[in-house]
Amino acid sequence: MVREQVEGGALQRVGGPQAGAAIVQALRSRSAGARAAAAEACETVSFGRAVCEELARVASSDESDRAAHAALRALGAYATWNYPGAQEVLAKVALGTSEGRSGKLADRILAAEGLARATRLAGLGNFADAGVAFRALVRLLDDEEARLRQAAFAALARFVKDGFGYSPGAPAAARREARAKWEAWCAERCGPEEAGK
Repeated sequence: MVREQVEGGALQRVGGPQAGAAIVQALRSRSAGARAAAAEACETVSFGRAVCEELARVASSDESDRAAHAALRALGAYATWNYPGAQEVLAKVALGTSEGRSGKLADRILAAEGLARATRLAGLGNFADAGVAFRALVRLLDDEEARLRQAAFAALARFVKDGFGYSPGAPAAARREARAKWEAWCAERCGPEEAGK
């Protein structure tokens, strides 16, 4: 019944915490399809904090790629809406420090895209709202995987006209100086990093 409500869009029309209990139930389903459908519903509708916490669990540990990927995309929306924990989960997955799905590249790229999404609105003036996202993107500028460096730089380049001369394809030594400038820029805009983050 819950799966039909999710897939049919009924819960999306209700939205908010009122429908959140049903979405949480679907995110905990034994059916990978139900979990994926519930996470997909969360990409455009906010269902509250409890759902955000379940999305974090699915994104970090679900055995279904479809469900985990939908949860990562939904967490990008929740991070934009400033839900506690959404940026942190995306940062851990993007940086490859999340436990559970073993740092799969597809997961990491989706998480980086979610972090980029979270910076768009905050970048209009309140950088601290997306401080976790900005810091993670700056760290990704030095990742071993070129596609992650490219995704991070594409998100950050909107905010600095010359990009501090950073080139995602350059060797690590050539990226070092520009990355240091990005770190200083991030600290200035977002403030000091909180302990443990």
